[in-house]
Amino acid sequence: MTKLVAWVAYIHPDTGQISHITSPRGNGAPEEGLNEEGVMIKHITPEDVESLNMQNVGKFLDTHHWSEGSWFNRGNKPSRFHNWSFDSNSWSYLSDNFMQEVRGYRTGLLKATDWTQVNDSPLGAQRRSDYALYRQQLRDFPDTVDLSGEPTDVSSLNWPTEP
Repeated sequence: MTKLVAWVAYIHPDTGQISHITSPRGNGAPEEGLNEEGVMIKHITPEDVESLNMQNVGKFLDTHHWSEGSWFNRGNKPSRFHNWSFDSNSWSYLSDNFMQEVRGYRTGLLKATDWTQVNDSPLGAQRRSDYALYRQQLRDFPDTVDLSGEPTDVSSLNWPTEP
């Protein structure tokens, strides 16, 4: 008896990461197991679709992987600054990516105040000095960011106050 296949999952055999999911076409689904490219093929039956609550294939792709012969639900990605670690089976915070965004945001704030430091600026000496201090605080700011709470919103950090 041929089993009905609703979806075909293509899985990296070492990590269990699903590279993509397709519907069976034409002659049916490819055989389960390792294919000639070294990719694991796993059939997903209509019963699997129901038991895994798999109505949204894209969401399933984002929240599951294959582990030790069954589907593992790793939950929703906490933020765009997280990636799944197959080594630890947990979400890993990408602090370098977050800090790259902090530096980009900071660069925007610096560019927005470049005009304050040019010779023909309409600012008086004191205001110009205040802006010079503010700009130095912006340059130093990335070194003060506390990553222990895994921040995900650059604009919610305690940035220096513009004069």
